[in-house]
Amino acid sequence: MKEWVPNYFTQQTNIYGLKIKGDAMIAPSGQSKSFREGDIIVVNHNGVAEPGDFVVAKR
Repeated sequence: MKEWVPNYFTQQTNIYGLKIKGDAMIAPSGQSKSFREGDIIVVNHNGVAEPGDFVVAKR
């Protein structure tokens, strides 16, 4: 993750965007979904992950 992206789309404080840095989230061709460097993903930080969901972790 390169940076936090401001949320201009909703007043909810649990939704934000993240700009992807690096290639750790690129799946092999034809398998699953990928997030490439420079992509912005929208994250709903509600604390509940369902099977098949992507999870963002910060260390």
